[in-house]
Amino acid sequence: MLKREPRLEATTLYEYLVERYPGEYESTLRTVQRRVQTWKALHGDPKEVMFEIRHTPGDWSLD
Repeated sequence: MLKREPRLEATTLYEYLVERYPGEYESTLRTVQRRVQTWKALHGDPKEVMFEIRHTPGDWSLD
């Protein structure tokens, strides 16, 4: 499901599992959240990376 819809939240997936397989996933919300987080980190969209740029006075001055 995550491959088709990577924006899917862990709670939505958990609700689907509880509805689809009654009695099997009742107390596993936190496990599902951790596994979805891990999957998104490995296979999800890349995060935007920003680096702070500091310019100190005098480094780029013209002599």
